[in-house]
Amino acid sequence: MTRTTVALIAMTFAGLSTATAQSRSLAGTWNIDVALGLRDGVPVRSTATLVLEIRNDSVVGSWNLAPQDGRESRPFPMAASITDGPTTFQTSNEMRMVREGVPSTITRVTTWVLSASGDSISGTWNSELNGTSPMGVLPLKGVRQQAAGRTAVAKPAAGGMPAASPMPAAPNVAPTPAADPSADREGVQRAALDYLEGFYDGDSTKHVRSVHPNVYKVGVNRRQALSPPMTYQEFHDFSRNVRANGGARARGAVKEVQIYEVLDLTASAKVTAYWGTDYLLMAKIGGRWMITHVIYQGPQASAPR
Repeated sequence: MTRTTVALIAMTFAGLSTATAQSRSLAGTWNIDVALGLRDGVPVRSTATLVLEIRNDSVVGSWNLAPQDGRESRPFPMAASITDGPTTFQTSNEMRMVREGVPSTITRVTTWVLSASGDSISGTWNSELNGTSPMGVLPLKGVRQQAAGRTAVAKPAAGGMPAASPMPAAPNVAPTPAADPSADREGVQRAALDYLEGFYDGDSTKHVRSVHPNVYKVGVNRRQALSPPMTYQEFHDFSRNVRANGGARARGAVKEVQIYEVLDLTASAKVTAYWGTDYLLMAKIGGRWMITHVIYQGPQASAPR
């Protein structure tokens, strides 16, 4: 074997070792500080727990955002191939719907790009709906948990070969609690307020957490005809316009929520705003109350009957 061949083999294994080392540096449990978007032009931040481990030639784990306004978030599963640079994780799920008799599918793709060095991690995350990103690419950073979640460093075994690193213990998952009528009512109230305040404040993060991407919203005009449906993307476009104009129209305006009925999985409510009255139908999806249908009208021309 020539010296050149030996050198090439050594360089190849060195590159593989570097890639493995860089990917293994992501393994462990991380406390994350993450941006959620803008509110009145100011970044909104939250926290998340990120758990990653090495399995064969992949990095797998879960992302769990902290509760928002008292509502739990569902963990996102994550997976990526081992690389020699920033690691890209991606999850995708499809939601099927029928609108005006036409079936369609909304695809949600969430992407994280992560790098770790020692006990620090940084990167970005982004969520797209049918290829459109309402919030854009958002930054994140964090530190490794120093307790049981930290992955032990593998020590060489006999013969110079590295021993397999122990897998982090799976996080304890609490059993699903029984339905709490008071908590459900608070969740419906919060979703309705998020719906209003998203329009009033130009805060699209509130629409992300309270309005389902399959939402169907129409209005009835004075000619007693239905308006074209308002799409999910148009919710976010409206919010951006409010931010651009400073939200002057909503200052001091009426903002009322009336809950009609809350069952274990569905609910109905009415909101009164400066533009008129909206009737909301909600569904409890993954433990969160989401608005699925809206019908609205402008201010009444006369007193209600």
